[in-house]
Amino acid sequence: MLEVEKLKIPDNVANHIDYYNTFTDTYLNRSQIDDYLSYEDLDCDTSPLKNTITNTLTSNNIALGKNYGIDGIEIQSLLEENTDYVIEIPVHHIQYYNIEDIQRLSNKNKIMLLDLEELDTRYIKWGNDNLDNIVGFISKAKLNTDNVYYFSTHLEKIDLKQYCRTYKVFLDKLNHIIVPAWYIMITSCSDKQFVKGLDNQVSYLQQYKQNNFENFACFPNMKPNLWRVLLLSMLEKEKILQNIDWGLVSKAFPFNVNQNDTPYFINTYELFAKDLERHNLHNWLTDNPYYANIIKEFFSKYGKELPKCTFTNETVDVMSPFSHSPEQVKTYKYRIEVERNNVISEKFAKCILSGAMPIYIHIHKSNYIPLLQSMGYKVPELNLNTLESTLERIKAVFSYIQSAQHTQNLPNDSDILHNIELTCNKDFLSNIFTHPLVDTFTN
Repeated sequence: MLEVEKLKIPDNVANHIDYYNTFTDTYLNRSQIDDYLSYEDLDCDTSPLKNTITNTLTSNNIALGKNYGIDGIEIQSLLEENTDYVIEIPVHHIQYYNIEDIQRLSNKNKIMLLDLEELDTRYIKWGNDNLDNIVGFISKAKLNTDNVYYFSTHLEKIDLKQYCRTYKVFLDKLNHIIVPAWYIMITSCSDKQFVKGLDNQVSYLQQYKQNNFENFACFPNMKPNLWRVLLLSMLEKEKILQNIDWGLVSKAFPFNVNQNDTPYFINTYELFAKDLERHNLHNWLTDNPYYANIIKEFFSKYGKELPKCTFTNETVDVMSPFSHSPEQVKTYKYRIEVERNNVISEKFAKCILSGAMPIYIHIHKSNYIPLLQSMGYKVPELNLNTLESTLERIKAVFSYIQSAQHTQNLPNDSDILHNIELTCNKDFLSNIFTHPLVDTFTN
């Protein structure tokens, strides 16, 4: 039996950091605990997949937290004892340990370095205020690469040679395991009604079978990134946006808020400008005057203080990425989401939960569509991973929306029902969640 245990945060640190940093994304926390609460998502007493995941892993001779539970095992105990535990460590917990201890541990036990937040491949704090990406950290900390496994939600494996060349470090190998379905599992299990539906599939799925599946929606997000604004601007120019319920940002956005300062808010256009600056995209607008002009026309029409959204139903909860209101179900045939990060995030799962066909756009050249299809999902055949630039991908999606506006049979209602029936299945959610773990340590 392969036993996976969590590394305990030192007691002298745990009292001084917030709850989110002590309770973070690990296989153990997401699947086994009895008080299943996280900083933003689920409101129920236990993981709805706890028994299913346990059975799936047991059948593959894997146990999570069998001996130490959610408290975890102290690092000194691991260093003093001879065990064959696989140890889970979230990458942003590395800073709480003596790096020499982590290095010694990597010579004794297999270590799962978990980077399962949406922004993954982040910079890791370690040692005396060092800051490195995962490749630099493993290299400079002199970890045993035979025993270290990097788990991330990122859809593309790190190009190790390029990383070493770019950051002038050396690493002989990187065991990089992609966990593409992490957010499908946690987002699905973060909706109260859906969780109830897992045990009452027939009655829960009935609401989708009564769906009219008629309209389009492009839901607001927290920030108006260039590609989201560009797609809406293109739809507006061709008079398609008037047929879509849409929003750009969901509410006034606090900017530069410090703990002791009074928050101040900026309008949507200012937020858009700051996002351009942050991602160094001003030159893109200069180099593409046609698209810069239609974005200008978009803001000229709707104003810099854009409305919260054009949805007539005020109960639409557009800010929370992990919930949707019942009114969103039985309404939209397509749900348009623009994904900046190269992950399959909660945005995709929310499309499925609301009973819509996802027009789910990555600004990266990514293989997310084949990945979703390999899981069993029916998604539009956009082939965006063959296009080199983000502009080409946005134009391809625009053409698809333009065509779908005039085609009654795209998508088939049966495809939408297939996706929600697939997701509303404990075995399916358990399998896509545990698959990377099982494949890594049992094959």
